[in-house]
Amino acid sequence: MHLSVQQGVDKIHAQVADTLLTTELDRELNKAVQKFITTRFGQNNFYRKGFEETQKRRDDLRTLVRETVLEAGFKEQLKNANQPGGALFADTVFLPIDYMYLININTEIKRLPTCEPIGYNLIDQDPIYYFLINLNDFVGQNQFGGSTSWVNEINMYSDVGDTATSIMEPAWEWGTADWTAANEPTVFPSTGTGFNAQPDDQNVFSGLVQGILDEWNIGDIFWENWPVGGSQISYPGYFIAVVDIEAYPWINWDGSLGDITYLAGRDEDQFITVQTPLLFKDDVLNSKRIPTSNTWGSYLRETHSCRMVQHDDIHAMINDPFNKTKYSSPLTVMRGNNIDVFTDDLFITDKIRLTYIRQPAIVSLLTNISCDLPLHTHEEIVKIAVASILEAISDPRYATHSSEVQSME
Repeated sequence: MHLSVQQGVDKIHAQVADTLLTTELDRELNKAVQKFITTRFGQNNFYRKGFEETQKRRDDLRTLVRETVLEAGFKEQLKNANQPGGALFADTVFLPIDYMYLININTEIKRLPTCEPIGYNLIDQDPIYYFLINLNDFVGQNQFGGSTSWVNEINMYSDVGDTATSIMEPAWEWGTADWTAANEPTVFPSTGTGFNAQPDDQNVFSGLVQGILDEWNIGDIFWENWPVGGSQISYPGYFIAVVDIEAYPWINWDGSLGDITYLAGRDEDQFITVQTPLLFKDDVLNSKRIPTSNTWGSYLRETHSCRMVQHDDIHAMINDPFNKTKYSSPLTVMRGNNIDVFTDDLFITDKIRLTYIRQPAIVSLLTNISCDLPLHTHEEIVKIAVASILEAISDPRYATHSSEVQSME
């Protein structure tokens, strides 16, 4: 795709093509990917056809379609049973980290077959355990005291002071994409830190984050936000690593019980250049409504489509006996990064089943991350990138090229 963009620009403006940097090509391709998704999902395109309106649109975005089931947490009780319209509750889930566009939303509910009010208890969900990893901890000096650089791999050691006999578990490594001077830049970021970096460094940083997310080997890992159990765990600038302690019983964060487990970064020559102890955290998630014991086993489990409504309509609909929330069509709104489902006292929201378009991978030649849209879309994406470059340099042939891009839809 890099070569195709360069060739496309070279046909029209050779001098510009010769000056394009790798990071600039990455940035233009990522802009083109975002524009491609937006125009193909909605109807803001030449043919006014949105997602799933034609087979072409289904094929264009099929690799980004994802389905997930989210555990609903209790948010608040809005009305009591003795108020007009009866009791009203709100349960909530956090949107997935990679959420981009909604395709479909269903709710799994519990209710009594007699259509009587269902009793419940508020139960604290099981505590969760995880580790925080500061990406800046893995920028260190090489063994010769040279300039700072990202490590080539991260390992988890049971005793970093004795790496010869220590239990070691590889957590992440670049694989074929060595982070060396030959592949630029050994020193990063050259200006600023993390998301304060300049645009070119910013793109490299995003590619590095994506590379770690894709290649992490121990448990699950999230960047900055982890939506779980109707809650969201957030630590800006950190990875959140969720490790199965039973699978790795030697992992230890309590110094009173023995050696603390370390994360250690090694360079391309296998020298440990940076090391940091595990930063352990635990949290208690939102409470959850559980049917009381007298109805346990006697309630129905059903899945129904949610009724997504506008914010300025929700309060009127809640109090309208013909449009109020009901188990067969619960009222639902999106607020920030949350989806709120409204229920009366006849049913309880258990889970939310979400089908959505996820965020695409961040294209980066340096970190060997390719475009993850279907192969047949790549030519269209390249032409969008070329058009963007022509527009930026005010080339008079931009209009002609844009017409060609539209005809490919």
